[in-house]
Amino acid sequence: MQLKKTLLALSILAASQAVSAYEVTLVDQPFNEAVDADYLSVFGSFTGEPVGIAAPWMNLTSDFQNFAQLDIEQTSNQSMMASGMEIGGLMPSSIGGSFFNRAAIDVLGYNANGIHLMDVSIANDLVNNAAINVTGFAGSASNGLLLDHTRLDNALVNNSDIISFGQKTKGVNLQRSYVENLLNGGSILSAGQGANAVYLSASTYVGTIQNFGTIGATIPDNNLLQGFEDGARAVVLGSGSLISVLHNQPGAVITATGAHGAGILVDGGEVTGGIRNDGDIWGDEYGIFVSQHGDGSKQLFITLVAGQIGGNHAAINGGHNTVLDWYGATILGDLHNMNTVVVRGGEAIFRGEDIYANNVVVLPSASLNLTQPHNFFWGDFDLLGNAELVMNLSPATDLNKAILNVSGIATLEQGSRIVLRSQLSDFEMAGKAYRLIQAGTLRDFGATVVSSSALMQASLVSAHNYDYTFSPLAPTPTPIPTPEPTPIPTPEPTPTPTPTPTDPTEPTVPTVPEIIVEVPTLPTVPPTQPAPGEPVVVVTPNTEAQNRELIARAGGNQNAQVAGARFATLLGGGNLSEKDPVVSSLLGAGQDTAAIARMAAQLAPETNGATPNAVMSGQGLVTGAIGGRVSGARSGMSSGEGFDELGGWIQLLNGDSKQDMRDGLDGYSTDSKGILFGADGKLSNKVTVGMSYSFVNTDVAADNYHKIEVDTHALSAYSSWNDDGYFVDGSATYGLSHNKSERQLPGTTAKANFDSDLFAINVMGGYAHELDSGLIVEPRIAGRYNQVNTEGYRERSESGAALMVENQRMEVLDLGAGMRLAGRFDLSGGLLVPEVKAMAYHDVIGDQADSKATFIAGGSQFTSIGASAARETYEFGLGASYRRDQVTMAVGYDRMMKTGFEADSFTAKVRYDF
Repeated sequence: MQLKKTLLALSILAASQAVSAYEVTLVDQPFNEAVDADYLSVFGSFTGEPVGIAAPWMNLTSDFQNFAQLDIEQTSNQSMMASGMEIGGLMPSSIGGSFFNRAAIDVLGYNANGIHLMDVSIANDLVNNAAINVTGFAGSASNGLLLDHTRLDNALVNNSDIISFGQKTKGVNLQRSYVENLLNGGSILSAGQGANAVYLSASTYVGTIQNFGTIGATIPDNNLLQGFEDGARAVVLGSGSLISVLHNQPGAVITATGAHGAGILVDGGEVTGGIRNDGDIWGDEYGIFVSQHGDGSKQLFITLVAGQIGGNHAAINGGHNTVLDWYGATILGDLHNMNTVVVRGGEAIFRGEDIYANNVVVLPSASLNLTQPHNFFWGDFDLLGNAELVMNLSPATDLNKAILNVSGIATLEQGSRIVLRSQLSDFEMAGKAYRLIQAGTLRDFGATVVSSSALMQASLVSAHNYDYTFSPLAPTPTPIPTPEPTPIPTPEPTPTPTPTPTDPTEPTVPTVPEIIVEVPTLPTVPPTQPAPGEPVVVVTPNTEAQNRELIARAGGNQNAQVAGARFATLLGGGNLSEKDPVVSSLLGAGQDTAAIARMAAQLAPETNGATPNAVMSGQGLVTGAIGGRVSGARSGMSSGEGFDELGGWIQLLNGDSKQDMRDGLDGYSTDSKGILFGADGKLSNKVTVGMSYSFVNTDVAADNYHKIEVDTHALSAYSSWNDDGYFVDGSATYGLSHNKSERQLPGTTAKANFDSDLFAINVMGGYAHELDSGLIVEPRIAGRYNQVNTEGYRERSESGAALMVENQRMEVLDLGAGMRLAGRFDLSGGLLVPEVKAMAYHDVIGDQADSKATFIAGGSQFTSIGASAARETYEFGLGASYRRDQVTMAVGYDRMMKTGFEADSFTAKVRYDF
């Protein structure tokens, strides 16, 4: 037989012709010949059977590239394999460059292969940049990509989708091959009885397997299962295979669904540098199952840095000789048959119940978070100094059982901490005693017990004076056997979908990062004698007074203390949910009291006076405009250029203000824009009366990110009396405002719509003394009263921290005096009147914007104190008006100043006299 094969190979070689370059275009015909050339490129397409491109022998000094779309559907000659490409087989073949597939390959048939390379040596890379879909008929094997006795001196790179269906199907099958690196940036998916997405068999070496995409296997019908070996496997490291490192990169997925599914199966293969996970590894039965690592004498190191590893039966079954180096991330499921579990750093989250390991060690600065009501460690447990064990309390916790049961020796070193993770239910079950740890031997060298939340206290109490050694709560476990486990029922899986192929791209070979796996150093038992006793703790929420003191010490003002402490009392009231953003934020703050104080400040209603001051700021613009109007009328009358009997005027309003922090309350800024329409006329030479309508929009942005929008509509009546230089100006205004507020809460917002009304009276009197130079000196006295009534409102929010706020009333009564200087100049047939003015006011009421509110989650009403009033106000203004014929134009700038407050306004006015 060997002689016949050799003679056939020689005949093919004799028939082949050496060429410098070889390009072939397929037109309804397959390619089937030996090739000896510099390179080979195949174009076109082929639809038929049984093989699209066949080269029983190939010798290329450069690259092989396939651009031809191949669609193989076997309908006859079922004794032959159906393949998209068959390269090599008769004698060793060689490709001096790289092997590229750049076109889609679809194969349906017996023993189907997408690409099959046998006895081929490739100097550089094998790169797949197009979709490969393979379906094998029943009773036959199928492979997306099969390398048999093939050598790749650089990397096998998948940038697209390799998908296979069928019994015992394999996405990427490496047999007796050498591959320097296997890099998956796309998807490798297999579906069927005993499906394997990536399979390494005996005598196969791979330097590194790095997954940047998805490697998945599934069994569509659990009824096809006849045993454990029929389950789906995403990655299989078969007996005799050798790998340096298997690395599942961040964001990458390795998954196996269906009964007996295992994400990674180590079945006699050896991984010298270990398995590292930064992504997600999942199996419906096991995330990682170690049947045997190598010859069984060497330890397998699994390093979990990020992401998660999970399985319904166990996240990892370690085969008794596996070490888990845990740097954080999450384990979903139990850990079985482990040698050692070492938590080295970060927060390691364990969502299973049982850990079967000789020893579980938490190193300094590391944290192990147990999420179940009860956990069992079948072996020893060491919590080293400055290490942390986090336990979750829940309604499912049995008060008669220890939260953690250790079958062997539990050692708690001095400086270690047991942290009780506070949940909302803990506040509802206040004052209950929990048994924390029970062990075959408990050695406590001074561990401390604390609550994760500063809003709750955990107090150790004198428990049963057990002897130094006592029996565990549960019986000694029977070790889990390494052989094939008993099948467990699992839900019906969803078949793995076939991805839509994308346009091929040039291959990109990811940089292989250096991976270092350290052998753990186990701790030594401290020499000092421990204190006997089982730790029992009572968990009690802080009282309202304690929380007020806590917030005060952290820098919270009085309003933060009142609101924060009041809301904390509601945590045990049963009206709040774990999903409430404010609840989760407060509990998530842990022992960070400064963060709790900042959140408490957000819980208080607005008391910085932003809403009433925004209304009054708009009214101030209107009052200033009216005052400027009647003042201009007096200036014109004194020169004989007064307004006619009746006239209308329009004025644009623009102003902004800024309030600094006051009394520990955050400041705010306002931006107001509006328009005023007015009409007035003379009742006599001494009296002018008028009416105006104004609309002002004011946006308020608080320093604590609260937002308020105020729309105010107002009607004003005004008049002016003038006699021989003496004058009295007055106005009365009534306005209605619609307010929209958005208050920032921890993790969410609270919104409200509410109305307010304004009543204002302004009176100013003085004497206009005209000097010989034409300069007018006008001393003034003034009084103004503003009252803003804000209706009560109910906020809308996904949190129970939203408020029901009662009606508010704020009053200001200013008395003041000042001076106005004005001039008159004839200019271009008109009259120019520039002016400068200054006033000083004192608020005789000094009202504060106190607020009474109740959380919608319940509780009693509380009062938040507003900022104290800045009673002294100073105002300065510059302006000019120009009248010609019947048209008057005026502009003005005014500045108001208080302690910590400043406001600027700009006005522009046009009047026409009829």
